[in-house]
Amino acid sequence: MLGNHHRLRRYQVVHVNYVWYAPLLRHFGPDVLKVLDSHDVFADRAQVYRQAGLQPAWFSTSLQQEDEAFGWADAVLAIQRDEARAMAARGHGHVLFLPYLEPLTAGFTPRRQGGPLVLGYLGSGNDWNIRSLRAFLDAWQVRPDRPPVQLLVVLAPSLMPLIEPNAPAKPGAAPPVIAKAGGAAPEAAKPALQACGG
Repeated sequence: MLGNHHRLRRYQVVHVNYVWYAPLLRHFGPDVLKVLDSHDVFADRAQVYRQAGLQPAWFSTSLQQEDEAFGWADAVLAIQRDEARAMAARGHGHVLFLPYLEPLTAGFTPRRQGGPLVLGYLGSGNDWNIRSLRAFLDAWQVRPDRPPVQLLVVLAPSLMPLIEPNAPAKPGAAPPVIAKAGGAAPEAAKPALQACGG
């Protein structure tokens, strides 16, 4: 089927997301530039989960399988500098570090006096995102030198039911307020949103 599409459309570049779709690249010859957007390193990912005390989830390959998949591409995109270096250290000379940055459509406005410090966290509800955001919120709660402001955390909807800070707030400090990106604000978040003009 891919061959038929190629014959009809004469693709010059084929861009594939994630290593598990890399076999699609084998359907195209040297006349097509083949790009694999890795998103993350998936080699031995199950082992990384276990070392972190988590149950392996989602997708994992062996180093050999991932190296083979990278070999089918003319260019492999990495979104983390450390992962790009690790891929290059494995002998892949066609890895490009391309961090994902949203275009700046409007300048940042200064925080209103007395307004909350707003943290936007948009990402999927995978174990690593949940773990890192919880660790941040827990550290924020107990840090003695943190700014004396309300923290408003605006989350992707997939993370909303999964995130609650575990650590108690330091004495006299308000706990973070959690709000959903693009949705109706919960009652607890409304004063903080009003203070920052939201």
